[in-house]
Amino acid sequence: DDEGNTPLLLALNKDRYESFYRLLTLDANPDIANRAGHTARSATLASPDGPIREFFLKSAPPPPQPSSPSAFAWLGCPIL
Repeated sequence: DDEGNTPLLLALNKDRYESFYRLLTLDANPDIANRAGHTARSATLASPDGPIREFFLKSAPPPPQPSSPSAFAWLGCPIL
C-alpha cells in the first residue's frame, strides 16, 4: 500500500489471521519493513501472547543475520 505495508503486515494489522497464517506458510518474508520501519516480525513480537504470536514463533524463519562482522560497515556502523 502507500505506506509500504506488505501483505503479511496488512493481514496482521487488519486481524486477518487466516490470511496471516497462509502467507507465513507460503514463506512470506516477515522482515520487510514499511516506510515507518515496522515489520510483521516486530509487530507480532510486540503483541501479547496468543495464538498468532505462538504460531509465528513456531513457523517464521529466524531473523536475518549479517554474513560477516563488516556487513554493515558501508553504513558507517561501528564493528563491535
